[in-house]
Amino acid sequence: DAPNFANTIDALETGGHALDRLCGVFFNLAGSDATEAIQAIQREMAPLLAQHSNAITLDARLFSRVRALYERRDQLGLTGEQMRVLEKTYKNFVRGGAALDEAGKARMRQVTESLATLGTAFSQNVLKDESSW
Repeated sequence: DAPNFANTIDALETGGHALDRLCGVFFNLAGSDATEAIQAIQREMAPLLAQHSNAITLDARLFSRVRALYERRDQLGLTGEQMRVLEKTYKNFVRGGAALDEAGKARMRQVTESLATLGTAFSQNVLKDESSW
Protein backbone atom coordinates (compact mmCIF):
# COMPACT_ATOMS: atom_id res chain seq x y z
CA ASP A 1 0.00 0.00 0.00
CA ALA A 2 1.00 3.60 -0.43
CA PRO A 3 2.60 5.03 2.69
CA ASN A 4 0.32 6.69 5.21
CA PHE A 5 0.75 7.52 8.85
CA ALA A 6 -0.94 4.34 10.09
CA ASN A 7 0.88 1.80 7.90
CA THR A 8 4.29 3.42 8.24
CA ILE A 9 4.80 5.55 11.35
CA ASP A 10 2.30 3.80 13.64
CA ALA A 11 3.68 0.45 12.50
CA LEU A 12 7.22 1.56 13.37
CA GLU A 13 6.10 2.88 16.74
CA THR A 14 4.31 -0.31 17.77
CA GLY A 15 6.35 -2.96 15.98
CA GLY A 16 9.14 -3.33 18.48
CA HIS A 17 7.43 -3.03 21.86
CA ALA A 18 8.12 -6.60 22.95
CA LEU A 19 11.82 -6.29 22.13
CA ASP A 20 11.98 -2.86 23.80
CA ARG A 21 10.45 -4.26 27.01
CA LEU A 22 12.77 -7.25 26.99
CA CYS A 23 15.85 -5.10 26.41
CA GLY A 24 14.78 -2.66 29.10
CA VAL A 25 14.57 -5.38 31.71
CA PHE A 26 17.67 -7.23 30.53
CA PHE A 27 19.97 -4.20 30.33
CA ASN A 28 18.71 -2.87 33.64
CA LEU A 29 19.66 -6.19 35.22
CA ALA A 30 22.97 -6.28 33.34
CA GLY A 31 23.82 -2.82 34.62
CA SER A 32 22.90 -3.40 38.23
CA ASP A 33 23.17 -7.03 39.29
CA ALA A 34 24.96 -8.86 36.51
CA THR A 35 26.38 -12.33 36.73
CA GLU A 36 29.11 -13.52 34.41
CA ALA A 37 26.46 -15.42 32.42
CA ILE A 38 24.36 -12.26 31.95
CA GLN A 39 27.44 -10.30 30.93
CA ALA A 40 28.36 -12.98 28.40
CA ILE A 41 24.87 -12.73 26.90
CA GLN A 42 25.17 -8.95 26.85
CA ARG A 43 28.49 -9.14 24.97
CA GLU A 44 26.96 -11.55 22.47
CA MET A 45 23.74 -9.60 21.98
CA ALA A 46 25.09 -6.04 21.74
CA PRO A 47 26.35 -6.31 18.14
CA LEU A 48 23.29 -8.34 17.13
CA LEU A 49 20.97 -5.65 18.46
CA ALA A 50 23.01 -3.03 16.60
CA GLN A 51 22.63 -5.08 13.41
CA HIS A 52 18.88 -5.30 14.01
CA SER A 53 18.63 -1.55 14.49
CA ASN A 54 20.73 -0.95 11.37
CA ALA A 55 18.54 -3.28 9.34
CA ILE A 56 15.56 -1.06 10.15
CA THR A 57 17.19 2.35 9.99
CA LEU A 58 19.21 1.71 6.83
CA ASP A 59 16.43 -0.01 4.88
CA ALA A 60 16.03 2.11 1.73
CA ARG A 61 12.43 1.05 1.09
CA LEU A 62 11.35 1.92 4.61
CA PHE A 63 13.18 5.24 4.57
CA SER A 64 11.56 6.15 1.25
CA ARG A 65 8.15 5.65 2.87
CA VAL A 66 9.09 7.80 5.88
CA ARG A 67 10.60 10.47 3.63
CA ALA A 68 7.52 10.53 1.39
CA LEU A 69 5.33 11.21 4.42
CA TYR A 70 7.76 13.78 5.81
CA GLU A 71 7.89 15.67 2.51
CA ARG A 72 4.10 16.00 2.39
CA ARG A 73 3.54 16.29 6.14
CA ASP A 74 1.68 19.61 5.78
CA GLN A 75 -0.94 17.99 3.54
CA LEU A 76 -1.62 14.95 5.74
CA GLY A 77 -3.91 16.60 8.28
CA LEU A 78 -1.90 15.24 11.20
CA THR A 79 -2.47 16.16 14.82
CA GLY A 80 0.31 18.01 16.59
CA GLU A 81 1.41 14.79 18.26
CA GLN A 82 1.47 12.88 14.97
CA MET A 83 3.45 15.67 13.31
CA ARG A 84 6.02 15.55 16.11
CA VAL A 85 6.33 11.76 15.87
CA LEU A 86 6.75 11.95 12.08
CA GLU A 87 9.41 14.65 12.35
CA LYS A 88 11.32 12.75 15.05
CA THR A 89 11.09 9.51 13.07
CA TYR A 90 12.43 11.17 9.93
CA LYS A 91 15.28 12.85 11.83
CA ASN A 92 16.18 9.57 13.56
CA PHE A 93 16.41 7.83 10.20
CA VAL A 94 18.61 10.58 8.75
CA ARG A 95 20.82 10.70 11.84
CA GLY A 96 21.05 6.91 11.71
CA GLY A 97 22.47 7.05 8.19
CA ALA A 98 19.41 6.32 6.03
CA ALA A 99 20.20 9.17 3.61
CA LEU A 100 23.79 8.01 3.04
CA ASP A 101 25.01 6.25 -0.09
CA GLU A 102 25.76 2.53 0.11
CA ALA A 103 29.40 3.08 1.12
CA GLY A 104 28.28 5.43 3.88
CA LYS A 105 25.69 2.93 5.08
CA ALA A 106 28.30 0.18 5.18
CA ARG A 107 30.54 2.42 7.27
CA MET A 108 27.63 3.32 9.55
CA ARG A 109 26.98 -0.39 10.13
CA GLN A 110 30.63 -0.92 11.09
CA VAL A 111 30.66 2.06 13.44
CA THR A 112 27.40 1.23 15.23
CA GLU A 113 28.33 -2.42 15.72
CA SER A 114 31.77 -1.42 17.00
CA LEU A 115 30.22 1.13 19.36
CA ALA A 116 27.81 -1.50 20.68
CA THR A 117 30.69 -3.86 21.44
CA LEU A 118 32.91 -1.15 22.94
CA GLY A 119 30.05 0.38 24.94
CA THR A 120 29.23 -3.01 26.42
CA ALA A 121 32.86 -3.63 27.35
CA PHE A 122 33.10 -0.18 28.93
CA SER A 123 29.93 -0.57 31.00
CA GLN A 124 31.02 -4.01 32.17
CA ASN A 125 34.45 -2.67 33.14
CA VAL A 126 32.83 0.15 35.12
CA LEU A 127 30.50 -2.30 36.86
CA LYS A 128 33.42 -4.60 37.69
CA ASP A 129 35.43 -1.68 39.06
CA GLU A 130 32.51 -0.43 41.16
CA SER A 131 31.80 -3.93 42.47
CA SER A 132 35.32 -4.30 43.79
CA TRP A 133 35.32 -0.79 45.24
